[in-house]
Amino acid sequence: MKAASTVCLWVGAVVVALTVGGCSGSREPGQAWGEKPAIVTISTQTEAVPGRVQWVAFQSGAGPWTRLQPSRPGTYLGACTSSDGKYGFAVVYDFGEAVWQTICQATVAELPEVRLDTGTIVGARAPPKWHTISGSLAGVPTGQFADIYVYVARESIPGGATTWSTDFAAEGVHDLLAVRYTVTGNPISPTFVYDKVIVLRDINVTGDMTINLDFDSKQAYDLDTFPVSVSSAGGAWGLSGTMKTRNHTTWRWHFHGLSDTYYALPAALRDPGDRYRLSGLGGSVPASLWRDLYFAVPGPKDMTLPAPLGSAAISIAATTPYRRAAVNWTHYPRALYYEASILTSGWCDVILTPGWLGSAATYEYTMPDFGSVAGWHNAWGLPEHAAWWVTATTSNQGIGDTIGIPQGQTAPDNTDIGTAEIEGSF
Repeated sequence: MKAASTVCLWVGAVVVALTVGGCSGSREPGQAWGEKPAIVTISTQTEAVPGRVQWVAFQSGAGPWTRLQPSRPGTYLGACTSSDGKYGFAVVYDFGEAVWQTICQATVAELPEVRLDTGTIVGARAPPKWHTISGSLAGVPTGQFADIYVYVARESIPGGATTWSTDFAAEGVHDLLAVRYTVTGNPISPTFVYDKVIVLRDINVTGDMTINLDFDSKQAYDLDTFPVSVSSAGGAWGLSGTMKTRNHTTWRWHFHGLSDTYYALPAALRDPGDRYRLSGLGGSVPASLWRDLYFAVPGPKDMTLPAPLGSAAISIAATTPYRRAAVNWTHYPRALYYEASILTSGWCDVILTPGWLGSAATYEYTMPDFGSVAGWHNAWGLPEHAAWWVTATTSNQGIGDTIGIPQGQTAPDNTDIGTAEIEGSF
């Protein structure tokens, strides 16, 4: 008897934990999903401000949507009894001036055994406790600069300075990354040439503290460089990149053109938990293309952007009892999932998987009518006019991992994600 598998899916404003198994906590090999329910656990962010989750609903198969009440604070349970494993969930976060909605329709079988970190949306987390880190600074002569990163904090220090400080060091365990560089070229489009890096790992920030930095000492190392390029039959127009340390301190790079070099930590400073991200961008409005590579070991990279999505549109399908939208789009080869996003006072995101949709050349999806579901407020409906985006995503990872990465999860090593998008408005 196989043990139950648990997966967590971060989508929009929730972490969704799927416990795959029956009431006994397991499923026999070959057993149909409908023979015993798959218990779907929806857990709101552990760091969320209390009371922001206003409403959660669940659908098993093509059955009715029903409101879920928490089984314990921040946890909601739904039972998928459909023989094909299809289910849906909907969540509303209300931030007063902004309402965030997520609707997801998927199958239990599509989700791999993964656990995601929680993501970040505006107002979803309790405010961090800030502290000051300061210290002496040496080895940054006039004409050069130093950027110092500690988690979300970034301080740019001009050459000749002998001290540095940040008042935005969040409480917790973080890494400090500092780079020294020279700025050359056109002031409108400057070139940043980095030469030294300092990495101090696992700093436990519990209060104000002192950290001294010296780029002329053994504390600093030379950076490695590697070539990167991007191309596309549909036209490529940009590169971007970041390096995120194991404890989520992020360094962003500047690129010029479609072929450039990117910077990497030398072997002596690397950690398996670090992640480099290179992003290629292309296409032309209203169609856009991305390809994102995430990796732990740097090296030369040559990216080809994905093919464009054939067509897509979002329009208002109903106005009573509140405004709901219909989404139309063409099949995208090897799509892991499709996403429709509508800009409201916050966001309305709809995630749809191929297993739930089935096979077709074109798709049409109308947002569910929650008007008769207990606790729903029609004021949460869509605005009369709004901008929208429809995306098709491919990936060499599972759905849970791929959706979670943009929300802040550390990507598995050698993750390759392609995105084709069409935008518009109604």
